[in-house]
Amino acid sequence: PGRPIQLVQARPDGSLLFQEDVLQQCFLCSDVRETPVCVVSIVGERRKGKSFLLNYLLRKLSNMDEWDRMSDSEPLRGFEWLPGTETMTKGVFIWSQPLFLETQEGKLAVFLVDTEGSLDLSREMELSVKLCALSVFLSSHVIFNVHADVKTTDLDYLELLHLVVQKGGAAFDLQHFQFLVRDWTQTQEFGQTGGSRHLEKIIQRLEESRTNKQALRILKEKRPRCHLMPFPGDILLWSQQGTMQEMNEKFQHCLKEFINHIGQVLQTTRSNLTGKTLAGIFKEMAHVILKSNYRISCPAELIYALYQKTLQRVKQEFTIFLSEQRSIMHDPTLGIKGNVEQKEKDLLSRVQGELSQFLSSEREKFLKEYNLLIIEKAKEDFTNFLDEQVSVCVCEKLGGFGVKVGCIVTATVLTTTAGVAGGLIVGGIIAAEVGVGVATSAGVGALSAIVKFFT
Repeated sequence: PGRPIQLVQARPDGSLLFQEDVLQQCFLCSDVRETPVCVVSIVGERRKGKSFLLNYLLRKLSNMDEWDRMSDSEPLRGFEWLPGTETMTKGVFIWSQPLFLETQEGKLAVFLVDTEGSLDLSREMELSVKLCALSVFLSSHVIFNVHADVKTTDLDYLELLHLVVQKGGAAFDLQHFQFLVRDWTQTQEFGQTGGSRHLEKIIQRLEESRTNKQALRILKEKRPRCHLMPFPGDILLWSQQGTMQEMNEKFQHCLKEFINHIGQVLQTTRSNLTGKTLAGIFKEMAHVILKSNYRISCPAELIYALYQKTLQRVKQEFTIFLSEQRSIMHDPTLGIKGNVEQKEKDLLSRVQGELSQFLSSEREKFLKEYNLLIIEKAKEDFTNFLDEQVSVCVCEKLGGFGVKVGCIVTATVLTTTAGVAGGLIVGGIIAAEVGVGVATSAGVGALSAIVKFFT
């Protein structure tokens, strides 16, 4: 029987160790080496049921037709999982044996990959970015396992995923990725039906906010599947067995629907990568991400590391090209000068595209910080302005009317949510004499215009 083995180890000091012997064991064995392969991975925040889900997928792929008719009391086996807050998976684990499927194109070797908290930005940023990149690069199918809703963090990593595909030459083509939203409570609609409608709302929200433009483009072009899962129930939440009978009925139905869908997709999958090819590609990518001198603590820095990889390839390609031209440079009829100049233009164009994306990403990151700073400064200036106006008004009232009763209310409430400016509530002056007051609507309108302009 198969077992989970560690492909990438997360060390206590936060560094990662790529275990090449595991890669060879899985992808270079005799029955996989020349066989088309497909890797299914699940990425997401830690302790959100990724290993649990993969174990049910393992059960499905091991017994395609009978898996959901197994005993409801059958314990869950496979990747290590337990309820609670402590992470079980430390790095990247792969199932040691391929699961062979008969597809429309012939035999397909499927591997399952489990990762440690690869979307957890709240801790060990560099570890999270690297794990996400490695998992996605290796995989043909990626499941984004998210809690409660698709958040900005998830969209940020979707953009990173796109980068890995574009710059690293990954097996993943963005055609086979989907969101799995766990513990959904916003509506009573679950599964694929509810997920499709929610994804449309996400697209609409991004269009209105004008944020995560790259993620918006991907969602509109690829139209990924989104599957909503309800809360599984308190019994399963603390279970040591993970059986079907411990689940709420609605959760059990949604789980079967999702697992069956993955099985159907895999049976229609066409892979152009053999085990040997994928092993070679992943080995090179792992070297770039894990063994380079570049610190990768955010997606932008991963862009730079991949850019350096491209730059090295371009240098090598031009050196080889010049060597070839030297061997025939004695023949003046071959137009060698024109060939060299054209090759230089082609390579410069390729590098320029890589560098342009890096600079664009860094520019957008800076402008986000700058816009927030401007908004905060505008609110501070306007608050000071209101305080000055209140003081002037009070002095005028006391000096012009003698002993009069005045009630002064000056309140400014600033609220901030996720770094985005919230609301501003400004109290005016309520005077005892009829008809006396201070209008601040013009000032509030001016501030609203400033905030709207920068957001």
